[in-house]
Formats: sequence, structure tokens, C-alpha cells
Amino acid sequence: MAPEHEADFRNRWREVTRQGFERGSFGSCLGRDANQELVAIALWPTEAAREEAFHTMPADGPWPPAERVSEDTLQVLDDLWKKSPFRE
Repeated sequence: MAPEHEADFRNRWREVTRQGFERGSFGSCLGRDANQELVAIALWPTEAAREEAFHTMPADGPWPPAERVSEDTLQVLDDLWKKSPFRE
């Protein structure tokens, strides 16, 4: 992502994350990888809940330009987060 777009991207990410809270999301974390690219990890109770939430979120505006956006779905095998919605 071009440096001049990062602040707008992060603002939009926070806005969408807050909208997700209202639709069942457990939240999201935005970080930077070793290549200095932004990486977000969002937690949803199910894939169906995520899809439904994104279908009902208002289109408050476009995302700032990014070179690439990819999505991967991870299946939780072992959860050792100190606080986790997936453990009792």
C-alpha cells in the first residue's frame, strides 16, 4: 500500500471492524508483517455469520487503494489465546 493511503485504510478498517461488532464479530487485529505489509486477522463465530454481516453492512464508502487484498480462512486447531471466544 502506498504510504499516503495507509491512514485512510486504517480508519476504514476500524470503522468496518466496529460495524462487525454490531453483527456478531469477535473483533479484529491489524498488524504489519516482515515485508511491512498490513495484515488483519478477524474472528467470527462462523463463516456464515461473517458472510451475513458483510451483506448487511452499509456501504459507507470505498476502501483506499491497495496493491492487493487477499483473504484466507483459517480453521482453528489449537487455541491458546489468553482470551478467546472459542474456549470456555
